[in-house]
Amino acid sequence: MSAAKVNHGGTMVLRPQFGPYMSIVFAAHAKYLDGDSEGALRDAGAAMLLVKGAGDHLSERFLEYTLCSALREQGRHEEVVDRATELLDRIGDDDPVWRAKALAVQAHALASLSRIAQAMDAVSEAEHLLAQHGSGTYNHLSATLALAIALQPLRGFELALSQLNAILPLYPGYGTYIAGEMSLVEAHWAATLDLAALHDEATGHYRACQSYALRTRQAAQDEEDPEFGQLRADVYEAFVLARLGEHERARAMLLPIPDDDLRADYPEHDLAYITIGRIAMAQGFPDRARKHFQRVVHTAERTGRDLWRSVALHALAEVEEAVHGEHPAHAWWRSQVVSLHQQAVHEADTRARELRERALVRQLRETSDAMSRAALLDPLTGLANRRALTEFMLDDGSERGAVFVDVDYFKEVNDRFSHEVGDTVLQRVAELLTASCRGDDLVVRYGGDEFLLICPGGAAGANAVAYRAHAAVRREDWTAVAADLMVTVSVGVAVSAVGREALRMADAALYRAKSAGRDQVAEAA
Repeated sequence: MSAAKVNHGGTMVLRPQFGPYMSIVFAAHAKYLDGDSEGALRDAGAAMLLVKGAGDHLSERFLEYTLCSALREQGRHEEVVDRATELLDRIGDDDPVWRAKALAVQAHALASLSRIAQAMDAVSEAEHLLAQHGSGTYNHLSATLALAIALQPLRGFELALSQLNAILPLYPGYGTYIAGEMSLVEAHWAATLDLAALHDEATGHYRACQSYALRTRQAAQDEEDPEFGQLRADVYEAFVLARLGEHERARAMLLPIPDDDLRADYPEHDLAYITIGRIAMAQGFPDRARKHFQRVVHTAERTGRDLWRSVALHALAEVEEAVHGEHPAHAWWRSQVVSLHQQAVHEADTRARELRERALVRQLRETSDAMSRAALLDPLTGLANRRALTEFMLDDGSERGAVFVDVDYFKEVNDRFSHEVGDTVLQRVAELLTASCRGDDLVVRYGGDEFLLICPGGAAGANAVAYRAHAAVRREDWTAVAADLMVTVSVGVAVSAVGREALRMADAALYRAKSAGRDQVAEAA
């Protein structure tokens, strides 16, 4: 494969994008492309000293990305997070597409470390940047592939396929890599559903994986890297055929592939040896099958490819049952695997909804900037108004948390201190609420002295925002606004409901907070 074009992990950069040390950069990157992550780390580290000393910032940036990619393949995710964070600090906001690429690498590592909320933040920002900048450039393609890779440990399969489908017609010379990545996403999705005992649904995704494998093979024949594309296509199609019981066809596809071509740093290694193990079982050789599945377990543990480790462990249990007969422990273990992966399927749906919700919030913000502020924004506080809320947030069927905030005895503030002071209070409360929210929450002036906070994500997020907002208003020094002024708020929170039901529940909770004496948070029953 040409080091100047693209790697398996989504890096695509043409030579003109580099400085005078590009040959050294490509030599280090070629090690990674060849599956030699250790050699890539060694050579990229040495090259980094040279390009830093020479002030070649473009080459430095790409070397850092290569280091992150090689560390990822070794499962060294903490180091990836640290390096990606440093890379993001250096990029800043100067190059949105490069920033998206670094965010994608960071997101994959965070997800692999089960730091899901941070990974979702990184994915959301990367997706937004790619939607806004650089479509049709090679760097945009590279970043989109990196984002698709990052979405897989988050089980964001649908979004990953959507991203890849969108760029497929834009880059006719790179179908091998795009369709190949789509095959891998479908393989992930199918295997997750299989482990959750959702076999009928899984079959559809196995067939989709096979379809993309055929597209990968066709593209490989038309492009400049036929060997790599052919290998990926054969591995994916054989994986599907073996899982669907066509073992002889699967064997015929894998037989010509030398072991040395199945690099342990690539997920194709795991899929190939899972397939070889299944073929061995079908042929009546459980000892051989056990050896192949154990190889996958070992490699997947080292590289952090948890799904393929689970698939191999499940296959090993089937081997032991075939050799030694059924045992109660096998049934118990299988039930635990099914339960765990059914939860994973549910989490995938929840995360997909949350990412759509974040995109909606960003859309609101951008549309609000583009349209008349009078139409969608409250002129006093600068917050979204009820019209914006109705237009963008209430009727899309997504679950969300809702928090109603009411300024206690606000009429008395106006009557005693003046309407000017009252306006200042509303403006300051709006600022405190905004500061109490997370980046993807939405703050709305609902009317008069009442505010509404829309909180995507789980129940814990809405609750935390509600209590932070209440405490922030309490801590504020209101005497700086007017002598003897004291301001408190009553808060009602609904942690998770669909559309207008979330508002109804939060409003009922607010009523209970006010009835109980105000200056408190009440949660929906």
